[in-house]
Amino acid sequence: MSENRRRHTRLEMELPVELCPTNGHPITGTIVNMSFSGLLADFDDIDNADGDWDDTVMIRISFDTKDGAAASVTMDSRLVRKIPPDSVAFEFISTTREDYELFMNLMLERADLPDILLEELEQYPGLG
Repeated sequence: MSENRRRHTRLEMELPVELCPTNGHPITGTIVNMSFSGLLADFDDIDNADGDWDDTVMIRISFDTKDGAAASVTMDSRLVRKIPPDSVAFEFISTTREDYELFMNLMLERADLPDILLEELEQYPGLG
């Protein structure tokens, strides 16, 4: 059995996500789970998506803040693997400071045990 090398806890959640591959058209899907390092999402018709998937892919995650305001964060990401039939895993590479703070608040608000996530971040900063 292989050793679990994950540095960050995955949180199961359903949020809309948009992928924008380089030189391709955006496609929308739904997040299955997410951590401070990346996400797994389902996309309809992922096999027909165009663009360059070997380069950085921009991901936009949409959600409501705890105050009920609509928000979104954008992450530059890299494809980790495709999981048939419609799931895709991405590792986060970079984002802006403002988007990272919004993302961190989203994760902590949705976690059952936010202190565990904060401990993981101290040991292993997020984004890849």
